[in-house]
Amino acid sequence: MPWPGYVFDTFEAISGGVNAPTDESLFYGPYNTLLGYLFPPTELYMISPQCKRPPEGSSIDFTAVFIVQKASRPVFFLEIKPPGSYAHRSSRAAADNQMRTQFFDLLSIEWTSL
Repeated sequence: MPWPGYVFDTFEAISGGVNAPTDESLFYGPYNTLLGYLFPPTELYMISPQCKRPPEGSSIDFTAVFIVQKASRPVFFLEIKPPGSYAHRSSRAAADNQMRTQFFDLLSIEWTSL
């Protein structure tokens, strides 16, 4: 399924192109637009960007996580990192570990029933 032009255009508008930026905040708008296309509010999805503090004792790097919910239940989450973050195997392993932690954090939240 190809993206509509307006979604593609938001990624094309990133300064330096999608592979150059080292600041993940440049991707927040384009990914929010993409998620809005994939999970439309007309189908009762809600996209909630959340800022997470790092665990105590780790680097001072706040992260933004986009959580997609339907009927107050998480159905998808996305943490945005710039493309260069995954150049090394250790970086990919750290990202995998971070996403697993996020997944278990979501499981620990008491979600309201239907």
